[in-house]
Amino acid sequence: MNAQELVSESQVAYLKDNTPNAGRLVLALRETAGYNPYTVLADLVDNSIDAECKNIRIFIRQRNKKSQIVIADDGYGMDEDTLQEALRLGSNLEKDKISDLGCFGMGLKVASFAIGKKLSILTLEKGGEWHKAVLDINKIVELDQWVISTPPTDWEDVEIIEESCISDHGTIVVVDDLDKFPISVTTQTADIAKKRMARIFWKKIYDGVKIQINGDEVEAYDPLEWEDWVLKKIATPRVEPEEGDIEVEFEYDGEKKTGTIHYRCMSFPERDEIDPNKVRRDKVLPTNNRTCGIYVYRNNREIAHGTTLDCYQKHTTHHSMRMAIYFKAHELDSGIGTNNNKSNIDPDKISKSIKDKLSEEIFRPFASKVYKACVTERLENTADGIQEVHDAASERIREKSKGLALPTLPQSKEKRDTGDGKGTVVPKNTGRSRGLGVNRQSGKLGEVEYQSAKMGRGGQLYEADKVDRKLVVIWNSEHPVYLDASRDKKMMRILDFMVHAMASAEVGYMYGVCDELEGSVDPIETIIKFKMDLSNNLRILVGE
Repeated sequence: MNAQELVSESQVAYLKDNTPNAGRLVLALRETAGYNPYTVLADLVDNSIDAECKNIRIFIRQRNKKSQIVIADDGYGMDEDTLQEALRLGSNLEKDKISDLGCFGMGLKVASFAIGKKLSILTLEKGGEWHKAVLDINKIVELDQWVISTPPTDWEDVEIIEESCISDHGTIVVVDDLDKFPISVTTQTADIAKKRMARIFWKKIYDGVKIQINGDEVEAYDPLEWEDWVLKKIATPRVEPEEGDIEVEFEYDGEKKTGTIHYRCMSFPERDEIDPNKVRRDKVLPTNNRTCGIYVYRNNREIAHGTTLDCYQKHTTHHSMRMAIYFKAHELDSGIGTNNNKSNIDPDKISKSIKDKLSEEIFRPFASKVYKACVTERLENTADGIQEVHDAASERIREKSKGLALPTLPQSKEKRDTGDGKGTVVPKNTGRSRGLGVNRQSGKLGEVEYQSAKMGRGGQLYEADKVDRKLVVIWNSEHPVYLDASRDKKMMRILDFMVHAMASAEVGYMYGVCDELEGSVDPIETIIKFKMDLSNNLRILVGE
């Protein structure tokens, strides 16, 4: 006997059985699992898809004056031993790691108990016979044991089997006593479920899985509407759509891992510009703060929607923007931090290396393009009196530029892509360019052009960028500060100078051309330097 075996034997001597209290455990799980009724449905549909079914029939209804959910599929079914293992908490059924939609072997039980007290399963293997098993919370609590019952099928089971249209193989899941999912208006509940399933499983539906809810077929809905805008080219998106693959690396439990993430980025055209005869407006999501953002797909199944993953800051101009990433569970589950109910992702649990790469190479650049495209669309003619103030401020800055603290532009042939500019609104009779492209040249950023755009009362006071060697400041004409200053030309002039100083620093940092602060990591020093430059510039510009 070697030393390792001796140690193992000594450890075993101290081990004691400490089986959980089944009754308290099951009650705790149903309160803390984090499900809602529709994520429960999605989790149960996962099991059907994992069973390689082609058809799924869902019934959300009142039966014998009680709420009931039935999910029937024509998958491969289960024998008696497999059925019992499926109802074990943390079941260890062998599945395909590459395509499997499950995570921890908990979904079937915990998801069902999150909305109801009784879970019944009827299953049939090809060439076999029907098997039935029941998990009942009341029985588990009463006996304080994780027990199942395996009664023979009865006449109610026969009715369910007949309406489910299962021929020679499949599984039926029935959840009864829905105390957490009261179905008062069946039609409304079913309509919501159809919209959720259409979005969550759109790629599975495209691949041939048919889902029906209360007899109505669920039509796939891709929230990026990729087929309409990219493949069919029904209308021109605000910004050129982007698609590709990105390789990521991360560390998990001391081991280096790699994986591939496929991504798509889309910014919709204005909805009122779309021909309703070409696109069904009734089946799409509205463009708002809740639906814009990132959609995450694990094995082609949505697990998060409308999130930012803390990779960028949402803005009203992003309402038309949706991005999607697709990853394989066996490669990236540990790096993405998939949760147990597959309905959300905690950004803090994503590997930092993965999040940084997605943020820097995909999400932030595209969000910036969309932002600038939307701001450009909202450019407007500035009132003549105010435009005169802006023009006078621009001339003053040009005259005094040699004494001002301004960023210096290095020589570079790099050109920053800001989109194709389609849809840009150009003020009439001004002759001013509205492009926000960048062509770096050497020299100080000594000229400024003031423009205005409608960005909402809650939007930022201004936006800044540069065109060649000219700084472009875009005032938010709906901001309360700008509206007040517009009534007082002297105040507007001073604000022009102040915002010019701030915008110069901002653009300098944006393009990495503030040489004096290069390598500085002390934020206090940066703030002090900024205040000194701001004070000096205002002193020069305001003074006679």
